[in-house]
Amino acid sequence: MALETQNRPAITAKPLPIFKVGIVGGGAMGGGIAQVVSNSGLPVVIKDISQDAVDKGISTARKTYESRVKKGKMSASEMEQKMALISGTTSWEGFDDCDLVIEAVTEKMDIKKAVFKELDQVVQKSAILATNTSALSVSELAAVTGRPDKVAGLHFFNPAPVMKLVEVIRAEQSSDETVATLLAFCQDVRKYPVLVKDGAGFLVNRLLLASFNEAVKALEEGAAPAEQIDMVVPSNGFPMGPFVLADMLGVEVCSEVVHTLNAAFGDRFKPTELLDWLVAEGRWGQKRGAGFYSYGEGDDSAVKAKIAEISAKYQGEKLPFEVDRFVLPMINEAAIILEEGGASLEDVDPAMEMGTGMGRGPLKVADQMGLDTVVERLEFYASKLGDRFTPAPLLKRMVAEGKLGAKSGQGFHTHEVQEEGAKARQFIKVDRDEAVAIVTVDNPPANALNSKVIMELNDVIEELDADDTIKALVLTGGGTMAFIAGADIKEIAEIAPGKEAEQLAARGQVVFTRMENMKKPVIAAINGFCLGGGNELAMAAHIRIASDKAKFGQPEINLGLVPGFGGTQRLPRIIGYANAAEWLLTGDMYTAQQALRVGLVQKVVPAGDELNQALALAKKIATKGRLAIQYTMQAIQEGMNKDIKEALAVEAKYFGEVSKTEDKKIGVSAFITKQQPKFVDR
Repeated sequence: MALETQNRPAITAKPLPIFKVGIVGGGAMGGGIAQVVSNSGLPVVIKDISQDAVDKGISTARKTYESRVKKGKMSASEMEQKMALISGTTSWEGFDDCDLVIEAVTEKMDIKKAVFKELDQVVQKSAILATNTSALSVSELAAVTGRPDKVAGLHFFNPAPVMKLVEVIRAEQSSDETVATLLAFCQDVRKYPVLVKDGAGFLVNRLLLASFNEAVKALEEGAAPAEQIDMVVPSNGFPMGPFVLADMLGVEVCSEVVHTLNAAFGDRFKPTELLDWLVAEGRWGQKRGAGFYSYGEGDDSAVKAKIAEISAKYQGEKLPFEVDRFVLPMINEAAIILEEGGASLEDVDPAMEMGTGMGRGPLKVADQMGLDTVVERLEFYASKLGDRFTPAPLLKRMVAEGKLGAKSGQGFHTHEVQEEGAKARQFIKVDRDEAVAIVTVDNPPANALNSKVIMELNDVIEELDADDTIKALVLTGGGTMAFIAGADIKEIAEIAPGKEAEQLAARGQVVFTRMENMKKPVIAAINGFCLGGGNELAMAAHIRIASDKAKFGQPEINLGLVPGFGGTQRLPRIIGYANAAEWLLTGDMYTAQQALRVGLVQKVVPAGDELNQALALAKKIATKGRLAIQYTMQAIQEGMNKDIKEALAVEAKYFGEVSKTEDKKIGVSAFITKQQPKFVDR
């Protein structure tokens, strides 16, 4: 199947207008959807079996509005106008004129079928019936109604007021008109719809659970403890670790979806003994006070004992856990879904980015890794761990056709091809904006620093330092989840101890110091996780501007290591001895605001604005004379570690040098005549 055929099919049907919405189920999800609908100006009625449940749904909507009022995003009177659009009932009163009804009851097929049978009898024949199910068959639900063409899935993600994504699920008999109406409705309520075909897990949960189930298998095998897996995964471009996420979502929910996927797709989703045991023991996550981890007064000893028991029975090869084992099942399953026609190429990455918080979707990650590398790594794991890692036929076909991703210019996406004669770079991108160079470290999923990345960075630093047309640099990370989440754990695990490890650290230190000693300022735009080697690189920049979502830390001690790229030396110089000792010895992560308080960053800005702010500052600096910038940087660098008398002599030296320049004459003259100076960099 050609990639061109995997785009979203055109839907020419005209969407029907939606004037009123009904919601069945007054829980957190029902109340959240009611808030979303009312916020768009549509009246909405919530139905549940008890008044308490109805009130809970309405209260959920009100709490969201109250939060907006508290933050100054709307007035109290505006809130009351929106709340007036929400009504509740324990009967079907108010449903007779609904154009769309969204079912959001418990995730049990028999209960949902009963609701749909009843709905079919009480709402107008033109009304569309949608289910908010996250994994169950929409076609099976549609079959119990007399209007299967008007039934589809409308899967909001929790919490509905916050999450932008909605999966619109086309059932077997859903009409184009129904699908077009739901796609338009999602846009009207300010959501981002992706169209997927009915099937177990749909798109997001199917991909996410492929990776989650593999993480549980790794835990059972003794590949790594839960805490380590939960540290490695977030430091590689994911918002949180798999076990923390399961405890938050509900372990029993994850288990139920895994069993649903297993029934549909076989051993690729074979349920794990540990997950089934957690459910049987009532360890359902945070809501029960215990899941993979314990919350409150409990402890994890029973879970650890169970893991040890399962691990002792494991007869296969024990491989140390690395993030590839988590990422590759997601990439492979995405390729399978594309071949099945379950989702379109244009929808997969946005769905995973918005639905899970990934910095870059799996197909973007695959393109940057190189599809030949993806296939090679899948085949490696298949040889060690079994057929569930067998590469999808689409992946192998793309490799055979030379569609390798970013390095070939074409993979799942199209990529800019290097101009002839330009130095080929795989991991570092350089863009120019007037006299500013924007340097992006792009090594998905989390921009990890390995030897190749560092050597490319070295070449870029040398090239830009020698380029007199560039007056300032902005350094950032590709994607939205990570600036640089650390060194490449796989490379560290494979390196020989002693001298070879020492040389690896020394090479990185040379490159970072070269950047620190540049004669033009480097401004780090920190857009996500800034951990380990990433924090060490950021500290070698001269100015640091952070997203308010950024996280900082030196977690090496958690792996039995010490920082190797300058962390033990630059950190105390920047934030002080005591603060640095705490950071280095605990391995904890710190927020952007905490980093600001200790002086690690100079500014914290709203997420998404850090690059713009860094670029604006770099451009402001670039309006100054090149030689004045250079001499200022050299004076700061040379005087930093000298006593004040020697440092002042350094300053005097560069004052003398800059006084010889033509720019000095231009600047002084412009000041006297009250004009803007036009420096000539001489």
